[in-house]
Amino acid sequence: MNMPVAPLPDLDTLDTSALKEMVIRQHVQLSSHDAEVERLRLIIAGLRRLQFGRKSEKMQRDIEQLELQLEDLEASNAEKQKQTETTLAPAPAAVFAAATRKPARRPLPDHLPREVQVHEPEEKGCPACGGSLSKLGEDVSEVLEYVPARFKVIRHVRPKLSCIKCDAIVKVEAPSRPIARGLAGPGLLHMFLSPSMRITCRCIGSRKSTHAKGWNSSVPHLLTGWGLKANCKSPSMKRCGGTS
Repeated sequence: MNMPVAPLPDLDTLDTSALKEMVIRQHVQLSSHDAEVERLRLIIAGLRRLQFGRKSEKMQRDIEQLELQLEDLEASNAEKQKQTETTLAPAPAAVFAAATRKPARRPLPDHLPREVQVHEPEEKGCPACGGSLSKLGEDVSEVLEYVPARFKVIRHVRPKLSCIKCDAIVKVEAPSRPIARGLAGPGLLHMFLSPSMRITCRCIGSRKSTHAKGWNSSVPHLLTGWGLKANCKSPSMKRCGGTS
């Protein structure tokens, strides 16, 4: 009778540590089964050697029973090995990739007004050969800017142009930002870093205040991504009566 093989769990629900534990556990089980197979083979070989000296029906039955156990054990090992190679092996790579994947940055809210600024090369011809340029695509990036009493998003669009003559690709440099790869524009940073920030930062940092300006996200949470902290402990910060 073949030994039952336990079904594999849903691999999509397991994290990296659980998969590692499963691989180690199955490796230990297979090693144990291999040792048991070797032990049964030695017993069968010894009984067969004794069988040449004396005939015994009981010994013959013992040999046959051990051979059946050995066949079942080898079949079980082969089935488990096949499951491990075909099903379990690809799973850790996908899980490890998901675990090491960098979290995507949350996009700026769609309801904020957009101001599109298109940055095109000053030269209308290809700088390499002087040929005509055709649009190949564009790079789009966004920064959050602040104007009095409201937020707005400035969308910087940089068309990608390719030369019809020599296939050279032309694109202007991205506009500089106060913080490299940051989402904050100069006006927004000025609001938080100006002297008046020391008096009003607790109210500005509250959800109620930012919601009134058109954004229902906490400004201090956004500032965390810029490497800034609006947590000045000056007594003047408490004058506004807000909460951080």
